[in-house]
Amino acid sequence: MKQRIPLLIVWLTLVQYAGAQKLPVQSFTTREGLASNLVTDIYQDSKGYLWIGTDEGISLFDGDKFRNIRFGQGKVYGYVNDILESMYRKDVMWIATNSGGLLLYSGGALTNISLGTEPGVNAVNSILETDDGALLCGTDAGLLRYTDGGIEWLMRTRFNAYTKLTRALDGTIWCNSDSKLFIVDPVTRSLITPDIPGLPTDSITVINALADSSVAVHMAGRPRAEVFIVQHRRVVKRFQLFSQASLFTVRTSEGQYWTGTPDGLSAVRDAGDYPFYWIYTTTNGLPINELTIGFLDREQNIWFGSFGRGLTKLETHRSTQFVFTGMSGKAVAETDGHAWVPTTHGMIELWRDSVGLWKRQIHVIRDNGVMISPVSVSFSSARDLWIITGDGVLFRLTVSRTPNAASQLTIAAKLSEAEGYPRALSITLMIDSRDVLWYSPLSGGLIGIDVRSTPKKVAEFLYPVHTMLRDVRELHEDRSGRIWALGFEPVNRIVVRTEAGFRLDSTDAVLTALPEIPLRAVRQTSDGAFWFGSRYQGIYLYQGDSLRHLTTADGLISDQIGSLGETRSGGMLIGTMAGLMLMQDRSVLRFTPLQQYIQSPVTTVHSDSVTTFAATRFEMTFFDALPESSGARFPQVLFTSITVNGKERPVVSSVELPSGENTVSIDYTAISFRNTGALRFQYKLEPLEAAWSEATTNRSVTYANLSPGDYRFSVRVLNQQGIPSDMPSVLPVSIASPVWMRWWFIVAVIVSVATILILLERARVRRLLEIEKIRSRIAADLHDDIGSGLTRIALLSDMIRRQSGSTRTEPDPAYSVPSLTAKVGDISRELVDAMSDVVWSIDPKNSSMERLIQRVRTFAVEVCEAKDIALNFSVQEGVERSRVGSDSIRAVLLVAKEALTNIVRHSNARNALVSITAEQDRLVVTVRDDGKGFAVEELSRMNGLTNMRLRVEKLGGIFTMDAVKGSGTSVHARIPLSR
Repeated sequence: MKQRIPLLIVWLTLVQYAGAQKLPVQSFTTREGLASNLVTDIYQDSKGYLWIGTDEGISLFDGDKFRNIRFGQGKVYGYVNDILESMYRKDVMWIATNSGGLLLYSGGALTNISLGTEPGVNAVNSILETDDGALLCGTDAGLLRYTDGGIEWLMRTRFNAYTKLTRALDGTIWCNSDSKLFIVDPVTRSLITPDIPGLPTDSITVINALADSSVAVHMAGRPRAEVFIVQHRRVVKRFQLFSQASLFTVRTSEGQYWTGTPDGLSAVRDAGDYPFYWIYTTTNGLPINELTIGFLDREQNIWFGSFGRGLTKLETHRSTQFVFTGMSGKAVAETDGHAWVPTTHGMIELWRDSVGLWKRQIHVIRDNGVMISPVSVSFSSARDLWIITGDGVLFRLTVSRTPNAASQLTIAAKLSEAEGYPRALSITLMIDSRDVLWYSPLSGGLIGIDVRSTPKKVAEFLYPVHTMLRDVRELHEDRSGRIWALGFEPVNRIVVRTEAGFRLDSTDAVLTALPEIPLRAVRQTSDGAFWFGSRYQGIYLYQGDSLRHLTTADGLISDQIGSLGETRSGGMLIGTMAGLMLMQDRSVLRFTPLQQYIQSPVTTVHSDSVTTFAATRFEMTFFDALPESSGARFPQVLFTSITVNGKERPVVSSVELPSGENTVSIDYTAISFRNTGALRFQYKLEPLEAAWSEATTNRSVTYANLSPGDYRFSVRVLNQQGIPSDMPSVLPVSIASPVWMRWWFIVAVIVSVATILILLERARVRRLLEIEKIRSRIAADLHDDIGSGLTRIALLSDMIRRQSGSTRTEPDPAYSVPSLTAKVGDISRELVDAMSDVVWSIDPKNSSMERLIQRVRTFAVEVCEAKDIALNFSVQEGVERSRVGSDSIRAVLLVAKEALTNIVRHSNARNALVSITAEQDRLVVTVRDDGKGFAVEELSRMNGLTNMRLRVEKLGGIFTMDAVKGSGTSVHARIPLSR
């Protein structure tokens, strides 16, 4: 009991201190894209995504936006109790539901797995995967082991007994069921009641694993809930809560425990013999007091779920915020870490104790029994506080300091108008390095008072007699000891110390380089540069004898700048009308919004080796660490979506597209939950783009009408300091060439064209050869037939001439003129007939078997009828459709005509036969008669027979003749069709 009394006193004291503290929390609801405001589970997978279980499905969060996996209409699974990424099945997530059994999520699809029909068995509260790939499932019906082969019961309980599992980082599997505590042996598949000194094994409500391989065991059934921290099977910590129940516990890397209760969020940290307790509720910024689930991510953010208020993020040990009423927006911090905030209720003192807890004390200041309200504050080298009250009176307050405790304030001096100190404009107050207090009187101008001992006025520049200064809003001492006085109207001056006192300087090079506009803030940084914040036109930076203008176009969130301060690491804090901004590195003019911490107009910023804060008229925010101090951390860039020609495709390691699919959209992200607005990206598509793009917060890029070829899409993330990662994520993209552009097609075309050209050339040569052959044939025909006939005509003509001139009275009848003239006529007719055959054979219209047969038939009929010879003309069926060459046509015609002519002239036959048949690739022509025949050896001349034989054999055919004296004659010619 003696231990609990001081513990209660400490708690009550700290509750008072923490009452006004606002936690750095950020809430997410369905308005931000969450699937439902009823959040039941939180899990982080190997890629870094947060999986948020709700009663409507699951939301995946990358720090920028939510992507929802909804259960869908007609699918009632209750809500999600647990989420687990499989270690043994690739791309598989296990989901435990409150009434629908298990869900297996893979490849974008949900598969429902029922665990049976027993009551409560499909109310799965938690799941764990064992080394053999099986699932341990804690259900309302007990503990079971699930594999693809079925289920195996390890423990059955009464209905609705609630069985929960958790695995510590040391591999121990803990189970609580029906308010009892067990350890599960996955090898023997047995449950063991732990024998751990000081650890109860009943009345257990919740167990959960912590980040240091310990587990938190929550016990109820007493006036106050207790939490036991068990590590390596021994109790290492035990603390009671100021609530009857506890819902979860998480532990940060600094050793602080955060426990959710129905009455608020409890924070516990060790300090000596007693732990320190904080209780945070909705008054501290929580969306609801009863946070149902807690989870610590890899960046030490704590995430909370609730039944109806969505998801909440708490950034631990990043900032501490206090909300005070009546703040003027002014504040100062001393080198010992104490900060002073003037308000209408008094002076608020803030400091850290020995365990890092911020404490506060309100000092009510009374002057002759009347409470005064400080508005501006500064401190001298003697560490006295000087304030200006709301009615413009100056006071000096002595400070009696006690380590790790509140100070005591006493009024030591009051400067009144009666003593020659004009009432002050309460906007600004500054004590310089030589203990000269500077302020602006209500009438305008500037007054300096030496406060090293007895206050003494040392400078006075009143409006409008001595100076154009009016309503000085900002005072700053530069590194040369000059005082910058920035006025409300576009008149700014510098106060310079001289041997005679002080004078105003309006000719300074920096001052004259500035535009004549109202300026609200000025700071000279350690590198000698001057930074000026204007009322409406952003920042002016004077460095290296040049002036640079920075506005919202350069990344500022507002062009109304209210305060400037150099950080301890060489950056700049910038207070604007839209909130706080940070420049991590002054050499890189890149701005990071810190609006998740402060969105109000920031009037004062401060940063030194001990304290960094920003003050507004509503809150005071202390920063333990700015984003610049978090190191050059580069979250991995992940590709989340690939869309080709408007159709989404699965995300794969490389993209191969057919020809024509050349409009590609790629979505990507980088998972980070700290100051996500600072993340920016650069990308390029090689070889189309050689240089990185401008940094952008966009997480999607589209390329249209890409040419066929191989590409490399690279994207890299810039961390909060604006430094790009060295290892970009790369997605190969290949677009196939059209068929007509592929190498094999081009080769085929070239070969085809070459082949066609060769064939055309061959055809041309063949045609030329055919023409030459025809010409040769015509020449031969003309020479053989026409030439010989004409020669005979010439000879007969000579004979007729000689006979005409002869004196013989009795000429030979065979050589008489009439006889010779008749021979000339016969020969001429033969020549005409021969010429007709030549012309007919070379006419393209006659280059068919049908026309050939018709020509032979006509000739045979004509000559046989003239001699009264019976003709039998037969043609084999189908021969007329045969393809035949021009040479073969002429040969057949001439052979048939020669044979028929011989029959008519010499055979005295009564019957004749003409037969045309086909044998394979040859045409067989047979001409037979029943005439007198002849003996070959008796013939003195065989010109006709010789010509027929030569014509046939010249074409590669076979010519035969059968003749028997007194028995007729038979001629056979086998002629190739293709010639």
